[in-house]
Amino acid sequence: MRDVRSFLEQGTEVVLGGICYEILGIEGYGASSAVYLARYRDSLMENSWHQVLLKELFPLTRTGEICRGRDGKCIVVEKQAGEFFSIHERSFMRGTQIQLELLLKDPGLISGNLNSYRAGGTIYSVLPWQGGSTLEEELDAGNIRSLLQAVSVLKNVLECLEVFHSHGYLYLDISPDNCLLLPSGEERKALLIDYNSIWKSEEILEHPPECFSRKRGYSAPEVMLKNLRSVGRHSDMYSVCAVFYRILTGTILGQEQMQDVKSLKKEIGDSALLDGEMPSVRSKVYGIITKGLKLSTARRYQSTGELRADLDELMLRIEGRGVTHEALWDISRRKCLQLAARKEKKRFPLDYRIESSSREKLTAGQFWERVLSENSAALLEGEGGSGKSTMLLDFWEASTREYNRDRPVVWFLPLYRYQEARGRASSFIKDSLLEYLKPDGRVNGTKEACEGLMEVLEKKDQIFLILDGLDEVREGKRELIREISSFRQKRGVRILISGRNLSGCSCYSIRPLSICQMKEILNDSGLFIPSDTGMQELLRNPMMLDMYLEICKKGENGVVCDIQDDKEKLIRKYLECLVREWEADGWRMNYLLWHVLPMAALEMKRKSRLFINSDEFYKIAEKSMKLIKEKDFALAFPEYMGKAGQVMEGINSQAEWADCIILGLNDRLALLSGDRDGSFHIAHEVYLDFLSERAQENLKKYLKRRRKARTGRYIVILGMVIGFGAAGFALFMKLSYPVTVEERARLKNCAGQMEILCGRLDTMLYEEEKVLEMADDDGLLSGDEKRYQNFEKNVQRAVEKAGMYSKDDSDDIRSAEIFSETGAGFDASRILSFYREPGEHFVFMKQTMDQLLDMMDPGSRYTPDRRREAVGAYKEYLEAYKEVIYWKIAAVEADFPGDYGQEIYEWIAHSNSFGSVFISKKTEEDRKQMEIKQTAAEVQLKECMAQMQRCGFVL
Repeated sequence: MRDVRSFLEQGTEVVLGGICYEILGIEGYGASSAVYLARYRDSLMENSWHQVLLKELFPLTRTGEICRGRDGKCIVVEKQAGEFFSIHERSFMRGTQIQLELLLKDPGLISGNLNSYRAGGTIYSVLPWQGGSTLEEELDAGNIRSLLQAVSVLKNVLECLEVFHSHGYLYLDISPDNCLLLPSGEERKALLIDYNSIWKSEEILEHPPECFSRKRGYSAPEVMLKNLRSVGRHSDMYSVCAVFYRILTGTILGQEQMQDVKSLKKEIGDSALLDGEMPSVRSKVYGIITKGLKLSTARRYQSTGELRADLDELMLRIEGRGVTHEALWDISRRKCLQLAARKEKKRFPLDYRIESSSREKLTAGQFWERVLSENSAALLEGEGGSGKSTMLLDFWEASTREYNRDRPVVWFLPLYRYQEARGRASSFIKDSLLEYLKPDGRVNGTKEACEGLMEVLEKKDQIFLILDGLDEVREGKRELIREISSFRQKRGVRILISGRNLSGCSCYSIRPLSICQMKEILNDSGLFIPSDTGMQELLRNPMMLDMYLEICKKGENGVVCDIQDDKEKLIRKYLECLVREWEADGWRMNYLLWHVLPMAALEMKRKSRLFINSDEFYKIAEKSMKLIKEKDFALAFPEYMGKAGQVMEGINSQAEWADCIILGLNDRLALLSGDRDGSFHIAHEVYLDFLSERAQENLKKYLKRRRKARTGRYIVILGMVIGFGAAGFALFMKLSYPVTVEERARLKNCAGQMEILCGRLDTMLYEEEKVLEMADDDGLLSGDEKRYQNFEKNVQRAVEKAGMYSKDDSDDIRSAEIFSETGAGFDASRILSFYREPGEHFVFMKQTMDQLLDMMDPGSRYTPDRRREAVGAYKEYLEAYKEVIYWKIAAVEADFPGDYGQEIYEWIAHSNSFGSVFISKKTEEDRKQMEIKQTAAEVQLKECMAQMQRCGFVL
């Protein structure tokens, strides 16, 4: 219908109740009325104005039987339109009456009404001007830019609508033009501003409405058809969801979308507001709109509370908060996407062959179906590189593509991180689930989150835990298995573990490739199957086959003859091919691959885990940066002679070198992957043995070169003393000591004694460091009672173990005298001081561990920040102490003639506590320089002790 009405012009004056209102412009209009922005003068201050809204009754007719008079003010109603006008007049007055009634009961959520008047042949209502704009205007201006913003608007509309429903009224005219959004911050308050279609539920049938607002695309089907018996609160819920559809799609709901769910979902799915949202968010949006727009009134939302609950859940999904099935799925999906971004593309598709403990052959699909239907935990076995992790990751990725409320959330958890959880080993799985969950108002603290999680896991089919790499857990496996057993008791949990030798599980094994499979994969790559049977057997391992394909791809087809069935040769050749791609940075990439990465692998091997933490990474960066510049390194590895400049080109600081390592080993070679906590793990366990052995070979070469340097010094000395006769000969005999078999045996015994002594101290420091790693845990620092109890037990065990190693049955003085009796010129006081070091440090350790327990006690006065500061100070002290001990060992080693003390250095390089200090601290040949270094380290130790005292330790 064409609108032929003439509205009041700007500047027109309308007198109501003796007050003259000046029209400033029209704000909006509908089928029954128009709203103007107006102003009037203050009665005391003539130059001040009040701004208001004037609502004018002015019904729309087809041919203008109700129109504006010639004066431009009055409303003229022709005779034939009299009854029509009266119907709208009664509706207008009834709506105003309801508005005033509700305004008294809940003024915060009902738009105001100052007064109403008859004037100019119609009725006016004076309404307060509150600013803001209608939802229609906001949508036209493109101001609703996010899904979260849209949901917030809808929740505010529902809050207002609840006032009407709670007093027995149906609004029946919800649309964007009737929703006023007030300017009150990000969460803009909403008001419903037209009251002409409001009716009580019980009155609709008794007194059928004379004036019934019907808006295509917003009004419910029963309202459009005037099927009054079916009208109810669900009709308003329909309109709210229709408004949601309009916000999402920018279009009004059409007949096709009302009748075809697929068409409805397509329109919603194309919404720009859903771009980048998780599948569970999209699923929730579809669910809300399709339920709200059901043609069947019984299947729609029946109340504002029901719809608000779903919108609340949608907001939690958008923000990734809460402890629910959807929250767990979202987190799993995000983690999977992060991993997929780093995941290497497979060179060939793998048709997994799986066998049950009863020798039943299964495809991957049959295996997953079987495992998901079983009540017991399942164990997947297979040799390293057989594709276990790849198969598990593929299933995880496929399971997180689309959200399904009726299927368990697939949660992939690599167990190589377990070794880092020393302070919370008994709750590793639970903590891993809770780590990513965020508070939602109902669940704010760790305790509530834990309770909420356990509650969710007791519901049927909630989560499918995939625990990858049980064999990679070296320490504390018993506690992990105990936690796995507790999760198996949960009604909503299914578990699959990859590893070996775990009782009480349904066992499956992933079989090597068949010869036919291997032949087909090679043929697809244009390669013949090797004739050597040993090589064929090696290539039945998917990882080895993948390496072989990469080697051949680089034009190394003749490699078969060199490799035969040698796994290590294949790995070495593969790594050589990888680094060859980066010829522009050839020397740098070679150094990173063959020296820096092996250092990291050796540290992992030493700590019995597949990753290094950020502190360990930066120590390796520092060590490797110094090593490449050393003369001894260049002589030990002649290929790097004169190449240090190329390796370190453009590197001006340790931080830049660390970035370079990450670029080379993580981004380029993908052999060392970074995690979000700053740690780095090796790409696959199969590389660990090979690279750690390479590190040991590198170390042997380096130490051998240093021995040669020392031997050369004695030859020079021999030449110098030849001309000094008897005195020169005596000097030479002293320098060339030992001579006899007995003398050599004594020196070897002394070197062995030093290794034992250092080993005792190393074990004590290692136990101390483990305790401090446990202490640096957020839950413990925040006062978690259970974690404190576990921490207390670990401290007691560490102190007991350190106490055992601090004592020795032998007499310290007598042990020191053994060194003096060799005649090699050992400093007796230095040796005696070193022998007493374990006992003295144990006294310190026992004292500080007791104080640390007091600080960590949940009932202590220490805040989490003060506890963290104290732990940090203790860690710094230990680092400084290790450096002091290192220089003490170096001083003793320097007293050994020839190569007899070199074994001590080799032990240091492989020790837990001193390995990180070795090489980064180059031993000076000059005794005076060594003493200066030791003195500087002792000064640093005193400063660290002072810092510990400032943190509350009494030393």
